[in-house]
Amino acid sequence: SDGIVEGRVRVVTDPTFAEVEPDEVLVAPTTDPSWSAIMFISSALVVRESGEALLRILNDILDFSRLEAGRLELETAPFDLRLLIERTLGIVRPRAVTRGLTLAVTIRSDVPKALRGDRGRLRQVLLNLLGNAVKFTEAGAVTLGVYPDGVAKDEPMLRFEVTDTGVG
Repeated sequence: SDGIVEGRVRVVTDPTFAEVEPDEVLVAPTTDPSWSAIMFISSALVVRESGEALLRILNDILDFSRLEAGRLELETAPFDLRLLIERTLGIVRPRAVTRGLTLAVTIRSDVPKALRGDRGRLRQVLLNLLGNAVKFTEAGAVTLGVYPDGVAKDEPMLRFEVTDTGVG
């Protein structure tokens, strides 16, 4: 149905700012060679991560038909939650810095470091939520919080919260 497709397009296109802006830093002039090298490496990593995120977005679009047919399968593989969050924030950070925002994360100490699940889908959801928060926050901060939220089928459940100082 059209409403579902339109909503999906909005969600999928929101994080695409990350695929455009970081590469501008690769060619930005600077007088400090060491800072230039650091920024180049950092920006190149963000561009690579953004490209990977774009590929996942395209895969999500292809998966949409499976979702409608009730045949969408989630990947179950081990991953490092803190590394996933660090890399996800790395994609959003350049836009937050450009807007003068503080980007913060709070992970409770009892949240496990190693998880099993669909890393790509979790990353995409976090990118969408964080990207929207940065996009609609004029000043202040955007914070990602990760908290334990019980156990299901002997697996820890987690709650992810994105808060911001924006309107709404």
